[in-house]
Amino acid sequence: TVVMVSSRTCPWCKKALADFGRFAAKGDSIPGLTLFTLEGAADGVPMLAKEKLRGARIVGPAGSREDADKLFRNPGTPTFLEFDRSGRLVYTLPGYPIGTELERLFAIMSRKSE
Repeated sequence: TVVMVSSRTCPWCKKALADFGRFAAKGDSIPGLTLFTLEGAADGVPMLAKEKLRGARIVGPAGSREDADKLFRNPGTPTFLEFDRSGRLVYTLPGYPIGTELERLFAIMSRKSE
């Protein structure tokens, strides 16, 4: 599973989702993606819908972004957190993933590689 920490105002988050949308254009769903939107889960819905990404979980704080910032520290958005089948954090990538890393993350999200 990959958790993408995002913000509705983050241009690199939008670019990463657009890239994942291009990969998913073949009809792939992405059940291995959880989108954590700092402003709240409701703000993640249109971000995924715009790129026609299906199957992802959307989560976020019930309160304000400031409440989310109190929950954990992240180095900025986007940040990608990869978890193994046991739920252990195995990889953290702050920033926009490029090239083969983008493809590797998508393979995990689409459950083609775990």
